Amino acid sequence: MKNHLIKNGNKRIKNWILALSALLCLPAYAQFVEIHDADGYTNLRAEANTQSRVITRIGNGRFVYIISDDAAPQVLPKNWLFVRYRDDKNKLQDGWLHQSRVRKLGGETINRTKSVRGFACTHFDVQLHVEMDKFNYTANKKHFGGKHLNSDYPVLHTYKGKTMYGTDGSIPRTTYTSMTLVQNGRRHVIAPAAFEHLFNPYFEGMDKGTDHICQYDTKHKRLYLQAWNSDGAGSYTVLFVFENGKVREVLPMDRTF
Repeated sequence: MKNHLIKNGNKRIKNWILALSALLCLPAYAQFVEIHDADGYTNLRAEANTQSRVITRIGNGRFVYIISDDAAPQVLPKNWLFVRYRDDKNKLQDGWLHQSRVRKLGGETINRTKSVRGFACTHFDVQLHVEMDKFNYTANKKHFGGKHLNSDYPVLHTYKGKTMYGTDGSIPRTTYTSMTLVQNGRRHVIAPAAFEHLFNPYFEGMDKGTDHICQYDTKHKRLYLQAWNSDGAGSYTVLFVFENGKVREVLPMDRTF
């Protein structure tokens, strides 16, 4: 009995250490912002000046992630942002945007209440219910792609054909199991394909949804869910955009160290 308690205590301490490590690795101002330009689009540039090569054009209403980790330049030019953009072909591109061409996500942060299975974000216009659980690798092993898949220590890269997030190639510990949106009096069950490749949304033994924030833009009837997830090694942030009862976008962005 004593050994069992010691074992459980050590496991809980390990989880807390992993969680703290992940939180310390989060950027101080990691955030997504929305493109908002009078021209209807803005240019992503190779350098922080208006004469620099244009990498691509990004239309109004699209979202970019401000890079603030080791992938960003050490010295940031005044009024310019170093960002990461995921285009329509799912390709990631890094470059510079003038800060006058973006705006923060609209709306207000809304209450998040925890539950046994996850959490709920509640506003008088909309509700989002998110559930999570431990991941059953044995039952889902066939869906992974990578190296050494039949060994005890596989190196995992994809899940159901999609790039997986939340580990450094190791077996995921936890997973999202369901998301349900209630808007305009209608209940919408979000298809698992939107989130099933996004792993480790919480640490075992800790509250679910700790590193999740919901914002609701009343004007556009748009709900944002931003999360910072990790297993202590592989870390990522993701933005879910829900609009009119549907998933408009899911934008995962790796953290680099």
